[in-house]
Amino acid sequence: MIKSVMEVISDARKTIEPKYDASIENIKEIINNSNGHSNIVYNAFIYGYVQGMKSKNKQ
Repeated sequence: MIKSVMEVISDARKTIEPKYDASIENIKEIINNSNGHSNIVYNAFIYGYVQGMKSKNKQ
C-alpha cells in the first residue's frame, strides 16, 4: 500500500526529536522571507533536509 503524503507526515511527526523539529519561530521566518506559497514549501523542505542531515550526522 502506498501512503499519502499526509500519512507520511503524520507518521514522521511522532519520531522527530524536538531539537531537530521546526519551531513556530522557524516557520514564521520561512514564511516572512519567502515569495509565494511554492517558495514557502520549497524553503521549508530545504530547512527540513538540513535538519535531517544534522540528525543523521549525529548518529
